[in-house]
Amino acid sequence: MVIKVLAFAGSPRRHGNSETLLDWVLHEMEKQPDVEVEKYALTDIKIAPCKGCNACEKLNACVQKDDLVWVEPKIIEADIIILSSPIFCMGIAAQPKALIDRAQVFRSRKFVLKLPVVPPDRKGKRIGIFLASAGQDWDYVFDAA
Repeated sequence: MVIKVLAFAGSPRRHGNSETLLDWVLHEMEKQPDVEVEKYALTDIKIAPCKGCNACEKLNACVQKDDLVWVEPKIIEADIIILSSPIFCMGIAAQPKALIDRAQVFRSRKFVLKLPVVPPDRKGKRIGIFLASAGQDWDYVFDAA
């Protein structure tokens, strides 16, 4: 069985510390048999911020038609989702924040519409990983991420 890994580099700056960390993790994962990796830089993907209109609670889809249209099925199909982000002003960068906020459609699907987000046979078998890097050495720098 192929394990599908979907990775998002969340920095607005390509090839920085958080993307380097992500690339290292993906390189190690690709060494494993039956692992298929797809990586996207969020700075190259057009994902608008969530409008907070709650249309997804009625339509089971977001009304905004941007790159999330092709990203959403990849999220659903992935076995492992990895998101990397630098820490800016004690929080994640705007690009991964937009992706997370637009995941509202998944919350609405599950909790409001009572529909499955993933097929029942895959429930509880998916993994999410968050990687972050920061320029400060404070103990609390990742607390709000």
